Amino acid sequence: MAAIPGRTRRANSDEGDKILQGFVPPEIHARAHRGAAARGVSVARYLEILVEADTVADDTADTMLICRPRTALGSGKGKLLQGRVRLDVYARARRGAAVRGVRIAQYLVILVEADPQANPVEQKPMDQLSLSA
Repeated sequence: MAAIPGRTRRANSDEGDKILQGFVPPEIHARAHRGAAARGVSVARYLEILVEADTVADDTADTMLICRPRTALGSGKGKLLQGRVRLDVYARARRGAAVRGVRIAQYLVILVEADPQANPVEQKPMDQLSLSA
């Protein structure tokens, strides 16, 4: 059973799990929880979904991508974003962070910031156009 009612829990893995975690800014922590709620899954499953969708983690080239994510925070600052993920997902997250040249915490920030479901766009009301002549 998921920790939050109404959310589904990810399937247990036979190969074992590893904790994927990092201290992130409070707004990123809140966005991650919004993204998980929008999908109806636990935060651990949400992190798995984001890592599995990262195509850069498949890149084995030595080329580093230029990206300037927000600086992840050290212990005692910010909020700890964590989830128990499958070993293959953990390895993929490490690879994705290495290709980008960032730490895991910064990698989590990049993934959450890129998720449209965690970042709802506020829509401004549009003026009604009159098409009658």
